[in-house]
Amino acid sequence: MVHITKGELVGTQLPLPPLNEQKRIVAKIEELFSELDAGEESLRRARHQLGIYRQSLLKQAFEGKLTAHWRTQNHDHAAAWKEVDVADVLTAKPNNGRSVKDRKGGFKVLRLTAIKEGIIDLAEHKEGDWSESEAKPWIVKSGDFLASRGNGSIKLVGRGGIVRESADVAFPDTMIRLPLDLSLVFPKYFSHLWNSDRVRHQIEGSARTTAGIYKINQGLLVQYRVPLPSLPEQQEIVRLLDEQFEAISRNEQEIAAALKRSESLRQSILKRAFTGRLVPQDPADEPAPALLARIQSERTASPKPARKRTSGKSV
Repeated sequence: MVHITKGELVGTQLPLPPLNEQKRIVAKIEELFSELDAGEESLRRARHQLGIYRQSLLKQAFEGKLTAHWRTQNHDHAAAWKEVDVADVLTAKPNNGRSVKDRKGGFKVLRLTAIKEGIIDLAEHKEGDWSESEAKPWIVKSGDFLASRGNGSIKLVGRGGIVRESADVAFPDTMIRLPLDLSLVFPKYFSHLWNSDRVRHQIEGSARTTAGIYKINQGLLVQYRVPLPSLPEQQEIVRLLDEQFEAISRNEQEIAAALKRSESLRQSILKRAFTGRLVPQDPADEPAPALLARIQSERTASPKPARKRTSGKSV
């Protein structure tokens, strides 16, 4: 364990300007930090509003409002919306992955961290203690949707992503595979839908907790109700959402960069403060060595208070 001793602590060298200058430094730091705090709070509010806007877009998308104009222009492709069970858009029942130990040189298996913003990152994998033939039933293919089976946070349980291409990698027991019927559902439409409040409310409402871990059940999962427009309209929904989400992501990145710059500016302010460059110096201020000498002299001149002795006898 990293530690420091009392000797090292008291021997640490510190810059010590005159007392009046210290007060000016503190006042200036507080003034500048207050401005930074206000700016950072504004940035955080903007970031929060972007999150709300993202969910608002998803809500409009899955209520048919986002593509209302598109339907008036595309009567031939705009079938009536239906409410269906998740089971109705699958080619087979959902199935859990398999738990395998790690082994160098073994067949690849995805990590749970592969689920990223509605997409499965196939590069997020490790080598498992099994062969390709043993892993075959769990090898992923294009159009699969993988969801996390459990999580310590109810907000993360059930989060999922689409597999965009077939690959020589299997999925673990921490995930559930939903094999989508691509003749009925556009994969990215389902991914946006699954991670929207529309389905999240159903997931969180059905999740059960055991030993602090929230889990979703296959039997309940297939009963979740989802809106199903025509495939062309699903593709248009995805196009519109991706267009808006790209703009939101750019704004979020700019906010993150601004917050990082703000933190760097704080450190710059502190550096200037403790190198004598933040506030003007005043020759009339009592020099720090004179201040220290005066304090030492006052301590020497003042008699030490006598310690009270206790008899140790109980009264």
